[in-house]
Amino acid sequence: MIALIIIGAIVLLFAVLFAFSVRIEVKFYGGVLDLKVKYMFLTLFSLNTSEKKEDDADGKKNKKTKKKKKKEEQIAEEKAESTDTAVKDDMAVDTTEASAEITEEKPKKPKLSERIDDIMIKIEQLKIVWEASKKGLTKLFRHIYITDIVIDFTAGGEDACAAGVNFGKLNAIVYNVINIIRIWFVITIRTVDINCDFTSEKSVYDAECTVTLRVGTAVSAVLMIAWALLMNLGRIKAVAKKEEPEIETVKN
Repeated sequence: MIALIIIGAIVLLFAVLFAFSVRIEVKFYGGVLDLKVKYMFLTLFSLNTSEKKEDDADGKKNKKTKKKKKKEEQIAEEKAESTDTAVKDDMAVDTTEASAEITEEKPKKPKLSERIDDIMIKIEQLKIVWEASKKGLTKLFRHIYITDIVIDFTAGGEDACAAGVNFGKLNAIVYNVINIIRIWFVITIRTVDINCDFTSEKSVYDAECTVTLRVGTAVSAVLMIAWALLMNLGRIKAVAKKEEPEIETVKN
């Protein structure tokens, strides 16, 4: 009875953990990237490039002081090593004579035909991997939600003509990328605002979004992909050996 209660508690715990989603919050304002990965009430990962730049500046100052110390140490070492140069020169002559007697064989480069065969084998293997994992990947992608998308771009340029050209390019790129993303993921857009500033030489790119994925869905999709690849492992090996498998494996 106690064992059943423990097993039930473990199953319930995993069910609760898998029911929650991993949330990725991405913000890019003023050239500063702010990225946070959260799960329930925990922050698993946090990145802020403005803090990183400050750390890099402090690191450069420390490097300068370290370089000064290294120079002083090198001067002291050069004085100590000057007495041993004659002995080292004699040893170098002996080693060069010994190394001249040893001839190393250079590895032969593979022929062009062999390289082409290897590339074709890799392509065939990738096709099998894609066919096997396509169902699991589709399930994974369709359950990734990209929400609260905010795009606030301002096109600039060296002159008014360049700014206008950049404005047209930004519109084409942004809306084409959104249409491509819609094919694979579920997205919701809060605002898309693309402007043109004829007086600015630089373009401004501000954006943010939130990406969520339920843990249970991710685990089930990964298991589907792993099982499909395992079932098609014979075909992948057969392609590498340039022979067909004797038993047909199950395609996912």
